[in-house]
Amino acid sequence: MSVESTDHQFCPASATTTCAGLGVGRLGDILKDVEITPLTESPGAVTIKDGSDAAIPIFVGGAGLPGLIADIMPFSVPVGARSRVGAWQIVCGANVQAQANGRFS
Repeated sequence: MSVESTDHQFCPASATTTCAGLGVGRLGDILKDVEITPLTESPGAVTIKDGSDAAIPIFVGGAGLPGLIADIMPFSVPVGARSRVGAWQIVCGANVQAQANGRFS
């Protein structure tokens, strides 16, 4: 999915963040990808939500995931979706943060 310009929305650990550009986010916003950064070797989960829809896990978290968590390296999860319900939300568990990239109103 091509996104001409990209907005970025940061979600800290143990928080829920609504992806909004200069507004409040809305139906039709595009979530291109989510960059996830584990902060320890036992990070929590990261989920996305399309408005009031159910949460969709994009990273389950947990301890000892080989080659990923041992290095505590950021990685990107491609999403490539347009919201059908409302503003995108990112929900981060403990010890993990994320940055949503896309087009948010």
